[in-house]
Amino acid sequence: MTLQPNPDLTVGADHKPRWNSADGRRHGFHNLHRIARYVQSFRAADVLSLHRDTDVALAARPDVAQLTGLPFFSAMVVLRGDRVLFERYAPDFGPDQPHSIMSLSKTTMMLIIGRLVAEGRIDLAAPVDRYLPWVGPGYATASVQDVLNMNVDNDYVEDYADPLCTAFLHEAATGLRLPGPGQAERTSKQFLATVGLAPGRSDTVNAAGLCMYRSANTDILAAIAEAVGGPLAARLADIADAAGLEGSLHVATDRSGFPCLNGGLCLTARAASQRWRVIRCEWAPAVQAVVAIPAIRLSTAEARRAMPRSIPIPDAVLNLGALTLLLQGLRTGNGDLIADGMHDRIHEPYRWGLIQGGRAVRQAALEAGAWGCVISGAGPTLLALGPPERAPAISEAMVQAWSVEGVSSRGEVLSLQEAGSRWEPLPER
Repeated sequence: MTLQPNPDLTVGADHKPRWNSADGRRHGFHNLHRIARYVQSFRAADVLSLHRDTDVALAARPDVAQLTGLPFFSAMVVLRGDRVLFERYAPDFGPDQPHSIMSLSKTTMMLIIGRLVAEGRIDLAAPVDRYLPWVGPGYATASVQDVLNMNVDNDYVEDYADPLCTAFLHEAATGLRLPGPGQAERTSKQFLATVGLAPGRSDTVNAAGLCMYRSANTDILAAIAEAVGGPLAARLADIADAAGLEGSLHVATDRSGFPCLNGGLCLTARAASQRWRVIRCEWAPAVQAVVAIPAIRLSTAEARRAMPRSIPIPDAVLNLGALTLLLQGLRTGNGDLIADGMHDRIHEPYRWGLIQGGRAVRQAALEAGAWGCVISGAGPTLLALGPPERAPAISEAMVQAWSVEGVSSRGEVLSLQEAGSRWEPLPER
């Protein structure tokens, strides 16, 4: 077995890791909590209770329709107090899917610093090196207040049009990209210690009088907070509790566990309301889906009428166990697990009799190599799962079995659509 660099974090020809490249950025921002090498998570003990109170006027606004129809739109939620007035999500996003909030993470650090100042642990007029004796000349003599105000001039450059600027190189210390060839992985503090004075300068005074935006400032403040108040995990947990987050507050860290509050947070789009859960289920390439669609009609209403008003508890328990086996089988490609997971006692026993020749078709699929065959939805279409190399034979056997029963049908070997629906602009004419 061989190892290769993690493709999400490997720097490409554009000098950016794949998750932050033009083609991968949308997926990256939706999944940064899984892409970052090191992540902590925090959930509230008492969650904010939200209630749906839809304001149809918001959905009817042309500017809202324009915003939510843009190709780079992910989610929009309008709250008033504890009421959800409006919410909408892109096809590739969902109410419980975290989204990176990038530099909004800095507000978290302001809350922590404010508390420490109120406790008398930080003097805003003091130089940074009073609290961080290891810090480099780029921050040593700057006051804590100037760091807070983005009023420090040094050689840290945050020009996002320049893929080689310091801000991107900072990512290697925060687990968001791999170090360059032959370079050792540094912690955030080791990186911050290398920040020096701006070229030709002997101090960090902002002579230009302009905002000197630097993400490294927030990490300096985090290091100060840790130096005077101990590890920040407990304070981040307090923030999650105060916000009432039912979902997780994900915080990227460096290898030592030091949080990256300059832009490493991910939040769920919707913390709570009716507790929706949108989960991506993994599907192994070794699992092939085949359907046989008969030329007979079976209305959903008729299929529902066949269902009993109550389900025996043993049947419900069996189905829950089967679902667990099925999901694990789909994830791993284990045919035995899939076979055991495709047994149902809740709806199929009552509906097989509504599908002419259905049981014979199911048996034919199994004999042709399918791991299992079930009623698709309410029917009459049947769905079989099996190894890809057996898919054509399974499809043919199902169609042939229905033909013997006097029912014409067509079989299809399906391709899995992983990306979901997408919005794409029409080409200009």
